[in-house]
Amino acid sequence: MLMETSKTTILNVDDFEAGLYAKSRVLRLAGFDVHEAMTGEDALRLTHELRTQLVLLDVHLPDVSGMEICHRIKTDPSISSILVIQTSATFTEVRDRVRGLEGGADAYLTEPIVAEELIANIRAILRLRKAEQEVREREAWLKTVMISIGDAVITTDLEGRVTLINPIA
Repeated sequence: MLMETSKTTILNVDDFEAGLYAKSRVLRLAGFDVHEAMTGEDALRLTHELRTQLVLLDVHLPDVSGMEICHRIKTDPSISSILVIQTSATFTEVRDRVRGLEGGADAYLTEPIVAEELIANIRAILRLRKAEQEVREREAWLKTVMISIGDAVITTDLEGRVTLINPIA
């Protein structure tokens, strides 16, 4: 299942020029709109400016750790919904990957990354994000419907706890 990629903007962040070029090329060939940064501070600036859907973020950067950049993205309400995939050729142990994921990354890949694996991971988390958004929208719609009904409506969960009560009730 392929998804529309031409509307997806990705910020590729890597201080290793050859790696930056290679990943950007793979992403562009897959149809993504790709922007690049080589430092953490540039990554943060561009994330704010471009409002990308995803940041492909190297952990080892010359100015600020990619872990710190991920933390800043995920704790800034204006950009916290942006997906972050951390990558590293240096920090490849299980503890490194766990630290990255528990620090807010949506995925963590170790390099070298096979092109097909990179694209598959990006598409997978984009699908998950789309599904999450659809569920949130459906819940909001249902809540609006339930609240606007002219009769008393009370909904409960399986344990009998009230989950929604409309104004009439």
